[in-house]
Amino acid sequence: MNDSILLQTCEPATSNLQSKASPPQRILVAEDDPFICQLNTKTLLHAGYEVDTAADGAAAWQALNANRYDLLITDNSMPKVSGVELLKQLRAVRMELPSIMATGTLPQHEFDLHPWLQPTATLLKPYTIEQLLRTVAAVLREANRANDRLPQLKNLAAPDQSNPLLGELVEVARPRTPECKIARGRSARSPRPLCGPSKNRESRSGLTPILTTLR
Repeated sequence: MNDSILLQTCEPATSNLQSKASPPQRILVAEDDPFICQLNTKTLLHAGYEVDTAADGAAAWQALNANRYDLLITDNSMPKVSGVELLKQLRAVRMELPSIMATGTLPQHEFDLHPWLQPTATLLKPYTIEQLLRTVAAVLREANRANDRLPQLKNLAAPDQSNPLLGELVEVARPRTPECKIARGRSARSPRPLCGPSKNRESRSGLTPILTTLR
């Protein structure tokens, strides 16, 4: 497939998808096959995305730490660092990045053992240009929706200091000190409060325990 065929083939798909995406969104393509890497890169560039490429997982990891991306498209079987290992490194540093694994054979065993390694979406080779563009657009659209909902969730988690009921709730929750009555014994010079602490009977919580004698 030459370049002219590539552009003619993806023209109908990108005419609608380009308006739905949010260019210039930046995508990192990690692929060790030069032909597939070039094909995906030209397709995404024609659709209006910014694209960087990495020939293996190690180069992809360096690029992820040096730049900010909106999406990662990675093969699995790559030299130095595989696609699964690349996802493990992303999860280990808690890097929030949507990912698409585009590979000939999915590492389903790894995904079953470690469900947290699941990418956002998968593409099985051979896939069409239209499938690639639609998957990219869908993943980025869902990521944008999640980012839009994040401020709302933060506002719900934060307490509303302007709410007048907040002060009333704090006042109700505040423990009240019981009123003490003075008990006078034979000597009026040593009054003892009934609710005061006892040196021998004071508990760790500061309350005087009530002792009941059973006969």
